[in-house]
Amino acid sequence: IDGEREREREREGKREKEREMVTRAVSLQRLQRVALSSTSSTSSNRRQRRERVRGEAERRRRSVRRIAIPRDNVVRVASVEVEEKELEEKHFVEAESPASTLESNGGDPYEDEKWRDLSWTVYRGKAYDLTKFMKRHPGGQWLLNLAVKRDCTALFESYHLRPEVAVGRLKRLPVLEDFPVDAVPRSPYPNDSDFYNTVRDRVRKEIFKGQEIKGAHRSGSEWAAIIIVGYAAFSFALYACVPNILTGILCGLGGAWLGLTVQHCGNHGAMSTKEWVNQALGLMDDVSGGSSLMWRYHHQVSHHVHCNDEEVDEDVFSAYPLLRFDHRLPRKWFHKYQHIYMWAMYPFLQLIFQVGDIQALVEGKTEGCHTYGASTNEKISVIVGKIVHYT
Repeated sequence: IDGEREREREREGKREKEREMVTRAVSLQRLQRVALSSTSSTSSNRRQRRERVRGEAERRRRSVRRIAIPRDNVVRVASVEVEEKELEEKHFVEAESPASTLESNGGDPYEDEKWRDLSWTVYRGKAYDLTKFMKRHPGGQWLLNLAVKRDCTALFESYHLRPEVAVGRLKRLPVLEDFPVDAVPRSPYPNDSDFYNTVRDRVRKEIFKGQEIKGAHRSGSEWAAIIIVGYAAFSFALYACVPNILTGILCGLGGAWLGLTVQHCGNHGAMSTKEWVNQALGLMDDVSGGSSLMWRYHHQVSHHVHCNDEEVDEDVFSAYPLLRFDHRLPRKWFHKYQHIYMWAMYPFLQLIFQVGDIQALVEGKTEGCHTYGASTNEKISVIVGKIVHYT
């Protein structure tokens, strides 16, 4: 009996936490509606400011939209449909003027003239000016561009194997006083994790044995790169000269091999200690039909920083309702045949990628993040890459 009472208290505690999450979700819904209905200013700056606030509210709302609640040994999905009258008045007061909050904290860092032309970044709550450091970055400007106009903490701490050295160099950069840090979406802080720090330290000691100072973690794959690029070039040429099913399969394997190895590690800056080698290998993504620029943003900024967050991780792709891989989603009559027709659907991913690359180029953002730091040459590479691939 005592054990049953204890379990009941634990269940009640869980239900209380779930009710708090639901209430927070609905309060964020109201934040979104207030941002949309605000008509106090018609200037473009205020409209864009409201749009960012609305987007943040929508992202937070969706992050708690579906909550799995175990009850009586059955997992059910809770709805966040709560009557507005149940909300406390303070929730509305806090969400009443989202635009004015940005102003009270020093303005809008994306639109205000004081900040918009700077190559700024935020690391652990402090803003830095990257402008003079862009061309001196050891990994190359093309990688530092990913940190421009965003909180770079997760990018910075997950990229540098020797954080004590990197942080020392970062703190010598000019600090931007009175910068509205609160207006920049906050990044995760990997180095606050004891587990992450332990794994990184063990990798340094047991895998690289202290040789990372000489670039051991960014070298040793040269012959692998030569073989993979050589095979891809051979398979592409073979298919162009003798197009058939067999050469088509070989060509597809060549493109997949480029994408899964050479371009992936190249765009991470991890294939070589030489910047130009990494850039050249990263461009293999363009040769195989993708876009190295868009890949860097949607994979490194969107996926690595927000891994498996369905709202901002662009690599979390759902083909629902065509394909259903989650038993909690509503089942359609045709899903019982998906094991048959799914194979005919996958080739259309190529079309989705092509449309997505061009759309991101035009709009200046991928599904998961904005391409704030992309240079003109990087944007040109998207078009040139498509031309090279299709010719």
